[in-house]
Amino acid sequence: MEIKIVDNFLPSKLADLVEKRITETISWDYLPNIADGNPKTFYPGFIKELYINAKGNQKIDEGNVFFYSQILYYFCFSNKILLEDIYRLRLNLNLPILNTNLSDIIHTDLKKPHLVLIYYVNDSDGDTVLFDNDTLKEVKRVSPKKGRALLFDGSTKHAGSYPTKNARFLININFKGQSYE
Repeated sequence: MEIKIVDNFLPSKLADLVEKRITETISWDYLPNIADGNPKTFYPGFIKELYINAKGNQKIDEGNVFFYSQILYYFCFSNKILLEDIYRLRLNLNLPILNTNLSDIIHTDLKKPHLVLIYYVNDSDGDTVLFDNDTLKEVKRVSPKKGRALLFDGSTKHAGSYPTKNARFLININFKGQSYE
């Protein structure tokens, strides 16, 4: 399992613009379980689905897709990844829950082979935890830091944690791509 963490990969003015736009202009949709949509589990949060093409049906929020997909294009270009397709682009917002180590269920975003890029929009707590798929032992814990990008194989089981201090904003992009190094 290859995990790549890149700090400050966007120029600071662009990172500020992304943070301003996501915190001030998005109309969020509440979900009782933002991890996998299962109504029997409770991991509440807010999302904004900008693009879905994972099941053959498309949902597009054109203005926002164009803006936020540039993060993926820039990441792929600067990390020598050939971008072949975007399956899903969504924004996540988790509000703080005090004095808890609560996390969402361990999951994968899609069933088909893909890569996951998580871009942390702001400084927060509420780590993303990656697990060994066989043993479910923690392999890596990544703390949200403004401008940080996390890339991993989409088959890797993972879970997000609730923040305790301030809101946790992130961009989650599922895509098909391959390294050309």
